[in-house]
Amino acid sequence: MTVPHDPRVRAALDRALELGEIGIAVAAYHRGELIVDAVAGLAGHLQAERGLRPAVRAIREIVAEREESP
Repeated sequence: MTVPHDPRVRAALDRALELGEIGIAVAAYHRGELIVDAVAGLAGHLQAERGLRPAVRAIREIVAEREESP
């Protein structure tokens, strides 16, 4: 089940745009299952130093939650 509208991912993508990204796309898989598929802005330019780290943090939280659930 994907989590495209998780508020943590949306907040991270919005922050990337605030920091100057013109677009960002994030996809994450956990054990072969797509769990995050989100885009913001023009989604053509990624730079970890300016915006991807919050998205990675949010994705890690989602993965940890999924591992904790039965």
